[in-house]
Amino acid sequence: RPNIILVADAYIDYNGVICTEDFDLNGYKLRTKGKVVSKGTIYGGNDSELTADEGIKAGDVVAREGVTLFGGTLKATTMRMDNAQVTCTNDLELYAVSEMNSEEDVLHVKGDFKVGNRSRNSGSKYYTSAMTAGTVELEGDLAFEASGGYYPDYGYYPTGTCKTVFCGTELQTVSGNVSEEENIDLGKVEIRNSKFTMEEKDSHRPNIILVADAYIDYNGV
Repeated sequence: RPNIILVADAYIDYNGVICTEDFDLNGYKLRTKGKVVSKGTIYGGNDSELTADEGIKAGDVVAREGVTLFGGTLKATTMRMDNAQVTCTNDLELYAVSEMNSEEDVLHVKGDFKVGNRSRNSGSKYYTSAMTAGTVELEGDLAFEASGGYYPDYGYYPTGTCKTVFCGTELQTVSGNVSEEENIDLGKVEIRNSKFTMEEKDSHRPNIILVADAYIDYNGV
C-alpha cells in the first residue's frame, strides 16, 4: 500500500476501493464514487476535503489547523485535532476523540456519532480521550459502545471548557449500553434542540447550559 499526498484537487470516477497507507490531503480536495481505506493516518486541514460515496475508513485521523470536510460515513480508530474545524456530512464512528485541546477545535457531525473502546476482555488496546477545550456539535444521535465491558468514557471524556452541543432539528438521543457501575460523563452540554432525550441510567449527570428557549417533548427525567 503506497502513501498518497494530494498535490491538486481530484475527482476519481471509480466505484471501487482506493487503498493506501497514509493519506495526506495536503489542503486539497478528493472526491470519488467508491470507498477510501487508509490503513495508517489520514491528514486533513487547510481547507481540505475527502468525499467518498461508499464511505471512508482510517486507522487514525489527524485534523491540522484549518477546515477539513469528510463527505460520506467516516470510521476511524482515533481523531486528533490541532486548531481544527472538522465537518462530517454523514455518520462518524470512532474508538476515541484522542486529542481536542484548543478552543478553536470544532467537530461538527451532521449524522449520528458512535464512540467507544473495544471490550477489555478481548485484550485489545485502549484509546484514551484528552478533550480539555473546543466544541463537539451534533445534529444526530450520540451512542456509546459499551457492550462486553467497554469503558466508553475512555473514548469520549470532555473536561475543562470542552462542551457537547446538541443542535439537530429532529429527535436526538443519547444512549449507551453501560453497567450500573459505569458512567458516561458529557461534561458541559448545550441543548439547542427542543427534541432531545437522554436516559439517566445511561449517563452521568452533565452540566447543561441553555442558549435558547426550549420545550422538551419528553415525559421522562
